[in-house]
Amino acid sequence: RNDWSELLGPIQLAYNSCVQTSTGFSPAFLLRGYEPRTGLTIDANPEGTNANETSLEFKEQFDALRQQARDALTLAQSFQRTHYNKGR
Repeated sequence: RNDWSELLGPIQLAYNSCVQTSTGFSPAFLLRGYEPRTGLTIDANPEGTNANETSLEFKEQFDALRQQARDALTLAQSFQRTHYNKGR
């Protein structure tokens, strides 16, 4: 194949949109605070949330989610450490 460079964008979008087991969130969500829109996005506001949410509320929610992801990573690392050290 000679068209790999054309496929990298869609591959990157797919990878960054997938929920990671270790964090419970997608990389895109942890970086931006929302999932990227794709051709499969039908309803831009499915839950009827207020589009005029203040930036302070958004920041507080985003900080809480990032802390939740950090906690999940710590737990995953602990599990991996325990599993790895069983073989020693």
